[in-house]
Amino acid sequence: MSLESRKIRVIEYLLSVEDETELQKIEESLVSYRTSNKLEPLTKEDIIERALKSNRDIKDGNCISQEQLREESKSW
Repeated sequence: MSLESRKIRVIEYLLSVEDETELQKIEESLVSYRTSNKLEPLTKEDIIERALKSNRDIKDGNCISQEQLREESKSW
């Protein structure tokens, strides 16, 4: 199903909602989703800090190989 078709289906569903409480919950859910998923750009310092932490994790053995990850992901 295309994105356009899905949007139309959602709109049709919303138009069919007659319960005020249900519509309010949908609105709250949409607002919550949109505000909680805003990404903030990383600063140069954030990137450096993450890179240093990653290097420490690798040095300390806090990582797994690509093959181990493949095997682990089979159970997801």
